[in-house]
Amino acid sequence: MSVNCKQLVVSALGRRQQQGLTLIEIMVALLIGAFLLAGVIQIFIVNKQTYRVQENLSRMQENGRFAIDYLNRYIRLAGYITTKSLNDIRYKDLSRNSTTGQNDGSSITSALFGNSGNKAIAGTNGDGLNSSDSITVRYQADPPADGQMADCLGNTVSSPNGDVIVANQFFLKADASNNNQPTLYCDPLHATDPTEQPVISGVENMQIRYCVPADSTDTNIGCVLAGNDVSDWNQIQSVRVSLLLRSADDNLVTQPQPYQFDINGDGVNETITPSDKRLRRVFTTTIAVRNLVK
Repeated sequence: MSVNCKQLVVSALGRRQQQGLTLIEIMVALLIGAFLLAGVIQIFIVNKQTYRVQENLSRMQENGRFAIDYLNRYIRLAGYITTKSLNDIRYKDLSRNSTTGQNDGSSITSALFGNSGNKAIAGTNGDGLNSSDSITVRYQADPPADGQMADCLGNTVSSPNGDVIVANQFFLKADASNNNQPTLYCDPLHATDPTEQPVISGVENMQIRYCVPADSTDTNIGCVLAGNDVSDWNQIQSVRVSLLLRSADDNLVTQPQPYQFDINGDGVNETITPSDKRLRRVFTTTIAVRNLVK
């Protein structure tokens, strides 16, 4: 064979080798690529779900701690009276049950908050969102020079003549501006503007029980009294608040997660299985009402 013929044969073989891949080779390559892509997608999905769970847990823990601290701060103020007023007759005239002429702190507390219906602390039972409770606390505003007293929305409240009673009501409500998330609201009842405002989202239930001393005339002793069962609000020594927080996002777990919560306030946790796949946590604290403790 001549040299030219050999070159033609080699050239033809080279062209045939570079013409492309067979169908089997393409299918094998696609299969390997699909496995690799599925693995990458699976890792992405797992990491994203883990991030969602951690983010919702962190936010729920933060909201729970803040809610407990927030309620604790204002419930402790219930019945507060400016010490400057204890011997001032005009503060005794605030009484709607005509209690006058007394100059000790407990008498003035009774005069300001005792028998008028404007209790220093009062609550309702099971009439809110998800059968939750509400609580209202009242305290006297400081003189303008002090400028330290504020209501539950952070508005500074002063009392030039000692006649301003700050009233804050806490309750749960669906927040229409936040996808109807169950939310802790505050309404400063002493003011018309602003009205009720959302404070902490994700609070699904709030159960409140009231604690009375052993020598109370109430038949139930301990932190077991619901708001509708308290016969004498002046006997309240402390308040037990239980909050059920839920995650903002759904579908965080594969199955609905049962949780335990004292839904009826009898001191025994009930096991509840929700219909959704959110995460939930319970936060409980007992708050001493120091201005009412005798």
